[in-house]
Amino acid sequence: MIKSLHAFAISFVTAITLGATGAANASETCKSDPGGAALAATQAQAFLKVLSPINRQVAVRTYGKVAAIRWSNLPIALAPRVGVRLGDLTATETAAANALLQTALSQCGLKLLAE
Repeated sequence: MIKSLHAFAISFVTAITLGATGAANASETCKSDPGGAALAATQAQAFLKVLSPINRQVAVRTYGKVAAIRWSNLPIALAPRVGVRLGDLTATETAAANALLQTALSQCGLKLLAE
């Protein structure tokens, strides 16, 4: 469970940050709040706990070679996304997702996500 949770947290944050990387200003300094992987893992566990059973089933995915090969940051029309859409979350689930993102993303990543 811990290994799949760790993989979930990494894939979740990677998908969100890589999708927005192109818009980053190269001259802007991006700083992260202290906390590290342990805090992000705690927030990921909290996020999973508040998800509805259906959303949890969609969110928790096995990460391996096949999933890595299928991953894409191409537009959704060319490469459909898998996982839970942030727009489909309840207010409680959204708050938990935002807490996770705030621990895992830099200030620039959070700014890009908001855009």
